[in-house]
Amino acid sequence: MSGTVENMLRLARESDAATRAMLARNATTPHEVLAFLSKDEEPRVRASVIANMRAPFSVLRGLTEDEDISVREVLARRVAGILPSLTSSTHDRLAHIVQPILLRLVADAAEQVRFIIADAAKHLSTVPRDAVLRLAMDSEIRVAEPIIRLSPLLTEEDLLALVEEPPASATLQAVARRAGISEAVT
Repeated sequence: MSGTVENMLRLARESDAATRAMLARNATTPHEVLAFLSKDEEPRVRASVIANMRAPFSVLRGLTEDEDISVREVLARRVAGILPSLTSSTHDRLAHIVQPILLRLVADAAEQVRFIIADAAKHLSTVPRDAVLRLAMDSEIRVAEPIIRLSPLLTEEDLLALVEEPPASATLQAVARRAGISEAVT
């Protein structure tokens, strides 16, 4: 381990939360130090790791299970910002790396976390289909509605399944508000 990494780890262990958060946001902070800070006791330090664009995805994946909802919301916003840059190519390395994080976030216990992802994914055709289906079947209509109404990935069969077994009382209204629904769905 280089002297710089050792010094930064010492700083991460011995400084106050504000300094640790600043270290976590710093673009020159080594990955080893970011990994250490991602386990910090202070939620704002962990959120600062997420805000660092150089934070490795392996570190971000570990934060999908964070006990603090505010940290998971920051992570959802970070992933939401990445979603438009994904391609539908099976060779898209970024999509392959982001998918496990995305799938954990769409299953998050917190409605707000799921909503952030649904709102970002509603118009995109490059989001993994299983993530879109999970969001469309969410029992919280606030999460499901943007996907049901706007996602280009939902098929007629998906809409029929939602009509046959609506996960929320307002699901049928969301399907009815979707543009261009077929006669079979109507």
